[in-house]
Amino acid sequence: MFLFIYMKKLFSVLLLFMVVHLAFANHERDSLLNVLDNTIANCPIYSARKEARLNKLKVSLRKATSDSLRYAFCGLLYDEYKTYSIDSSLIYAQRKLDFAEKLKDKRKITDSRLNVADGMMSLGRIKSTFEILAPVNIDSYPEMKSYYYHIRRTSYEYLSNLSISRDEKKENELQIDKYRDSLILSGDDQSSVHIMVNAAKWIAAGRSDQALKSLPGYFYSLRPDDHNRAIVAFIISQAYHEKKDRQQEEKWLMVSAIYDLQAVYKNYISLRSLAFMLYEDGDYDRAYTYMKQALEDAIFCKAYLRTIEISKMMPVIDKAYQLQNDAEERHLVIFLIVVSVLAILLLIGGWILYLRQQKIKRARKELSQANEQLVKLNQEMQRVNDEMLILNDDLSEANLALRRSNESLSEVNMIKEEYVGKYMEQCSIYIHKLEEYRKQLIRKSAAGKIEDLIQAVKSEQFIKDELHSFYANFDRTFLRIFPHFVEEFNSLLADGEGIYPKPGELLGTELRIYALIRLGITDSAKISHFLRYSLNTIYNYRTRIRNKAVGSRETFEERVMTIGLK
Repeated sequence: MFLFIYMKKLFSVLLLFMVVHLAFANHERDSLLNVLDNTIANCPIYSARKEARLNKLKVSLRKATSDSLRYAFCGLLYDEYKTYSIDSSLIYAQRKLDFAEKLKDKRKITDSRLNVADGMMSLGRIKSTFEILAPVNIDSYPEMKSYYYHIRRTSYEYLSNLSISRDEKKENELQIDKYRDSLILSGDDQSSVHIMVNAAKWIAAGRSDQALKSLPGYFYSLRPDDHNRAIVAFIISQAYHEKKDRQQEEKWLMVSAIYDLQAVYKNYISLRSLAFMLYEDGDYDRAYTYMKQALEDAIFCKAYLRTIEISKMMPVIDKAYQLQNDAEERHLVIFLIVVSVLAILLLIGGWILYLRQQKIKRARKELSQANEQLVKLNQEMQRVNDEMLILNDDLSEANLALRRSNESLSEVNMIKEEYVGKYMEQCSIYIHKLEEYRKQLIRKSAAGKIEDLIQAVKSEQFIKDELHSFYANFDRTFLRIFPHFVEEFNSLLADGEGIYPKPGELLGTELRIYALIRLGITDSAKISHFLRYSLNTIYNYRTRIRNKAVGSRETFEERVMTIGLK
């Protein structure tokens, strides 16, 4: 019996956890979809900004006064057009190659040939890509190896997607693995290319968990304006696809699509893949909108392979979208018929109610006078109750204010008594020490020890000793008033950010600053004078400690003022 009750409770807790988790996941999904919808709506704005950058570079190219500058601006235009308009990027890659050949710079010629090959590959002209790469001796340019292997690997990925026979596909996949490994070995272990390609290799090998150990952290380490975020997010979605985690796959496809669209990256996969998943989920409206946007961008970009892939899925989604619209129209007609019938029934019911209301009206008239008397009596009682409630609230507030005032006065009196007594004692001690110091100087003077006298006057040791003694007395007195100050103060700071006195100290500088604040001395100038530090140093200490606070930084010092009140 006990086991049954325990299992029932455990099942209830697990069910509650699943419901909360599902609600949170649905909220996150809806939020990302709303952001993606807004991003698609703002695509014309992003495109206008892109065109403005392109026009600015074109003007700079026209004004260039040397082939070196023309080569550089053609390279910048190629980079801008690469994921925006492939045929335009190919034009500028070819112009870049022309200027490189004029300059007779082999490194620039090789770099330009790689750009041309990349453009040919993006257009789906794989044969031309290989022909352009054939004369390239990449071993002479180690810094370009990653780019070279990327073009080779991606070319074989295109061929693999278009393969008809199993043997042809297998051969292309072997080439993909070969150049993926070359790409990994050619780059720095910490480079974006190495991290992303290595993760893709793990996913292809069925080791998605290994890829997910590093990719999310790497994603958040990138700048928000770095388009690599879109690529990393897509790779993460592929990892979750392999793990058959549909929810996370959709989430990361949404993130990837948002960054693609905001960067005006038109040769993408994420939005198309997401549209198909939404189609499978039955969200035909969004699936149709997203797939239509993906098709328009692929056509604009001249990404023919992407256009073919989208065109294969578009009729299926379009048909489902039309079927849904037809079903909605049928439902609307049925709804209008039902509403019309209900309206007629409502009119009939209204007429019947009108007749009955006429009968009831006479009875209500007889009761109205009695109701008016009751209302007046209720209003009078309510007024008296309201006055009593107001009076009780006023008394409660007054008592609370009086209690707080008494606590504050009690604390002030305690601090005043403690520090006044200590002040009188310290003054007496300092007067005695000064008298002894004066006699010591007189004895040295009388004995003719002028050099000793000068050294004694110049020495700061006396002041340092007295300051050390003064601060030690201050610390002891303060901790007598607030014995748990250090513990309570550290409870206001984040975990691992606690401040503790060094061995041989009671408070230390940082704690002493906030001890003065707790005593009501909040002016940084007074604190700097008291502790013999510069005003800027005191300000920096206060700022650094506020940054460690748990909760709001603005209310941190107010919370310090409440230490010792509990």
